[in-house]
Amino acid sequence: MISIALTFGCIIHIFAENSIIQNVDLRSVPMQADLMKFEMMPTSIALNENGFAAVSYDQGNRRFVILFCPDGTIKQYSFQSSGSYVLDMDENRLMVYLVRSHLEISLNLYSEDVSVRKYDTNQVEKLYASLKGLERIDAGNNVLRAVVEHGHYSLYLNGNLILQTTTTAVIVHYLGFCLPLAMIIIGIFMFYRGQLARTGEGHADMGTALSSRTKGRI
Repeated sequence: MISIALTFGCIIHIFAENSIIQNVDLRSVPMQADLMKFEMMPTSIALNENGFAAVSYDQGNRRFVILFCPDGTIKQYSFQSSGSYVLDMDENRLMVYLVRSHLEISLNLYSEDVSVRKYDTNQVEKLYASLKGLERIDAGNNVLRAVVEHGHYSLYLNGNLILQTTTTAVIVHYLGFCLPLAMIIIGIFMFYRGQLARTGEGHADMGTALSSRTKGRI
């Protein structure tokens, strides 16, 4: 009975893991962008001691990861997620930590096998806080460095420029942060403008009524 229960539990676990992998839909996609005139703002970077480097960017609910291999090969992967995420690497794996679902989706750098690991909420949040927004990563003899200056985002691997955005990408990125605030300010302005207009109309009506009463008395 115990062996049957264990077997059944393993089957459920495998089924659940496969279901998550299907929903995340991590897969290889063609790399077509010009990395020296990149149109999207990078969101996260990762590096390991073997010289693998990764950088991510977003397009809607699809997330993309560009992988730079030690032999000079450049690969790209895509996955589905609507929440916050961050990249990390160990010797053999590229890991994506999904904050909302508390998951680690890992890709074997050599076999490209995908696996899933569930974390406690606090663990993923701590990993996200420690890895998000890194501008420099040192791993063994390798250094990955992100630089934002003069309207450009540049990414250097061991001193060599491997990715550079256009000015438009940086502007759109920061507008994305400013737009919600601007919409709130405009909404507040329009609300108070409407309130003032209604108050003005009320005063005008009162003035008209008083004027009519005065004339009536005369």
